[in-house]
Amino acid sequence: MREDLLERIRVAVEVSVARAAGFAALAIGCVVLALSSYSLLALRSGAVLCLLAATILYQRSLAAPGRPYRRTEAWLILGQPPGLAADVAQRLIGGMLRRTLERYAFWYAVAALAFWLASLAWLEFGA
Repeated sequence: MREDLLERIRVAVEVSVARAAGFAALAIGCVVLALSSYSLLALRSGAVLCLLAATILYQRSLAAPGRPYRRTEAWLILGQPPGLAADVAQRLIGGMLRRTLERYAFWYAVAALAFWLASLAWLEFGA
């Protein structure tokens, strides 16, 4: 039962963060696509926007352990309350949110680096 509960919480946290990060990626992709006729500007815009998203995600990860667990989307996704003590639920959900947000922040930082490297390559080898 305990493993099942932890898995349900992990999935709820993952869905919550992935949804938000996915919408941010969609917005960044739209900006990059809109600027695609100006390749260097599109690549640099993608880099700046990904770095901004990574910064926001990391900042949110630092605040996650202290954020009231009942006010998180993950808690709403869980549906019926799992019957945990308040301090245990706060530690579990806050900790999982922090780790998940940090992971997504890392991947956004990697994407920002890829955009920057692509813009440098475009300057060196592009038309």
